[in-house]
Amino acid sequence: MMVSRRGNRMLNIAGAGHRNTEGTMLIDTESRHGHHDAYHAYANPAALTWCLACGAVFERGEWRWAERPGEAVQALCAACQRTRDGRPAGLVQIDGDFARAHRDEIVALLQRCADQAKAQRPQQRIMAVTDTAAGVQVATTDSQLAHELARRLQQTHRGELKLHYSDAQVLLRAQWRR
Repeated sequence: MMVSRRGNRMLNIAGAGHRNTEGTMLIDTESRHGHHDAYHAYANPAALTWCLACGAVFERGEWRWAERPGEAVQALCAACQRTRDGRPAGLVQIDGDFARAHRDEIVALLQRCADQAKAQRPQQRIMAVTDTAAGVQVATTDSQLAHELARRLQQTHRGELKLHYSDAQVLLRAQWRR
């Protein structure tokens, strides 16, 4: 079962939402809901930009892995700035007896999924994996990645998944339990 919470409403999101050409669910909290994302300027710089922390290049409207262009402006990309600030765009909380018993397997699954996403989309990264009293929490630089990780966990291990979109903070909180 998968449920989404937007504001104070719970929504069943199986099949809801918009998808990009790759079929990935799009979560656009800024343009659709009118809330400001403090990292939007880092995500969409006005000029050719090279991230001095990770080496990603912003060119023709997207961040990608490429050689550093000589004329590029040097700045931090949104993912590196979020990591530096400790302000994730997504949190995946993994709880329950099954989660505790299979912690390493679950974290490895999510890391493989994140590595695949990062190879194509440099702004999608895992910031931290933290053990909690209830299980494990995974912080991500991108809400779409958090959504993708939660969906992968749900598809692979079933369980109960709840998604909460915090419009004011431009944050996705996913909670998976089994």
